[in-house]
Amino acid sequence: MIRAHILIPTLASAALALAGSTPLRAVELSNSDEPGPLRGHKFAQIAIQVTDLERATAFYRDVLGLQQLFVANGMVFFAVGDARLMIVHGKPGQSTIVYFDDPNLERSQVRLAKSGVKFAGPIEIVQRTKSFELKLLEFTDPDGNPLALMGEVGLKEK
Repeated sequence: MIRAHILIPTLASAALALAGSTPLRAVELSNSDEPGPLRGHKFAQIAIQVTDLERATAFYRDVLGLQQLFVANGMVFFAVGDARLMIVHGKPGQSTIVYFDDPNLERSQVRLAKSGVKFAGPIEIVQRTKSFELKLLEFTDPDGNPLALMGEVGLKEK
């Protein structure tokens, strides 16, 4: 199953993660003992703007295989794990990158390539720890909105 995450790392946290010091998901931005009001919450919905709603609907439903939930007021909603992806007519590429959690990037890369998806480059290892590698595979939707598959791949003990 592919799940969506939005990852907005700071330059410092990205550098630490690439150096193997700190995973991106574990960066603390505050020394406060009190949790912030949204700590522990999950994303409920992510919105992406597209130029052609029918073409985008076909891409997310038929190429990526997301379950279409409903259409309302010119917006199309898909299930992605515990969250929804909303596509709406507008101006695409407004700096949101959706990362789909997928620890089997190689299999998904083959399946998506067969559906015509063009990738920005090969699968990259963006972080390596003693127990896993964090892999990334970037591509775009038909409107140029940036998407990526990202997954922690466990390392076998020698």
